[in-house]
Amino acid sequence: METKRKQVDNRIAIYRHAYKLSRQLGDAFAWVFLKEDIMPLSEIPLNSHDGHKVSDEHSLKGLLAIAETLANSGAGFPILHDVTNCLRVGDITFYSPGEDPATIEVKTHLRGSHEGMMSLIVETHQIEMKNNVRRSIMGSIPKNVPLSSKIEDDKFKALQLPTQLEERLQRQIERMKRAKIWQSMPNDQPFELGDREEGIKIFMHSEEELHHWDMVQELSIKAKRDGLAMCVVDDAFAYLVVYRESPIAYPWVRGTEPDIYEDLADLPSYLVASSLLYPEPEKNKLWVPITNKLEPYILPFYLYPFAMDVIMDIMWGRLAICVTVNLGKLVIALQNVGIDARLPKNNDEFSRLFLPAFVKVSLPDSKQVLIELRNLHFYGQKIVHEFLSLKGFVEYVSLMAKIGIKRAQNKLAENDNTQS
Repeated sequence: METKRKQVDNRIAIYRHAYKLSRQLGDAFAWVFLKEDIMPLSEIPLNSHDGHKVSDEHSLKGLLAIAETLANSGAGFPILHDVTNCLRVGDITFYSPGEDPATIEVKTHLRGSHEGMMSLIVETHQIEMKNNVRRSIMGSIPKNVPLSSKIEDDKFKALQLPTQLEERLQRQIERMKRAKIWQSMPNDQPFELGDREEGIKIFMHSEEELHHWDMVQELSIKAKRDGLAMCVVDDAFAYLVVYRESPIAYPWVRGTEPDIYEDLADLPSYLVASSLLYPEPEKNKLWVPITNKLEPYILPFYLYPFAMDVIMDIMWGRLAICVTVNLGKLVIALQNVGIDARLPKNNDEFSRLFLPAFVKVSLPDSKQVLIELRNLHFYGQKIVHEFLSLKGFVEYVSLMAKIGIKRAQNKLAENDNTQS
């Protein structure tokens, strides 16, 4: 009985891993087609009941039916959000070359079933905003294409759909509205998302020269030959690549092979002797991210600019890439370009800010305004998962600082105009 239970547990873990890989493949499709439009659609619901999971039963059938119908009618290629990690606002986004993506929310109502056949009513919701030039689903469908057939069923005619949006749907519609505003804005400029909220649309596809793709691929090739490869880059990051013929990272493999521990025995002394650390201990703080959480704004590994055999090794768990970051080096690099940064005091501050960082704005009356730079985790995750260089990190944070300064100056000018 115990052996059978373990077999069942392993099979469940294998299916779970395959499911995880399939959603990462969905992310890759989304990244290829949607590019910078992903970020507005990746907002995590504040309400825990507004989950992001695959629809079931009649809801899934209705979702697939409307996706096929609209796609065949000219709406574009449908990307189902439930088979991705990154798309969390709406249910389907339609992509068409040369046009803006269009997102819809789908609700399916079960009319009944007979002899295994379901009868469904599918309603769709799309945000249409005044003076918004982004395309409409209906505007993409030729006028001569019918989207419904003549309904002669008296029961359907008598069916009354809700006259008011349910609370959960209202929240989803509000997030779609926010995403629509976000998508329509130019890159790297602040904009209002609500009465008290502002956002900035960040171009997510950064220049390749700001990443260490070539370095990581070389280490991967070396690791496939020797089993292990490591190096320190930019005097700020340590890359470690481990390769095994049997999977390292499969979720159903408990622990790590003993010989891997032997290979890593020299790692601490290697790091101490390297340029990763400052001689002064108080200047150093190492960040070794170990998590299975997939951030929606991180490039899927399927799209890494690596040789296909390296991508396959990552997918099957034979090759693992680990990054260690000295946050102290990031702090000094930011300080060198005029940004007031420091190491986080504790884990809570690190979780909230990544690095506490500020810039000062001088006002005409000799006063100064302090601007806090938030969400630096965005670039921290790109250091770890997209191998962003130290130069790239500093450039992007500096851009945030410039935008913040310009925004503060514009607000000051607005206040002066109001008072005058």
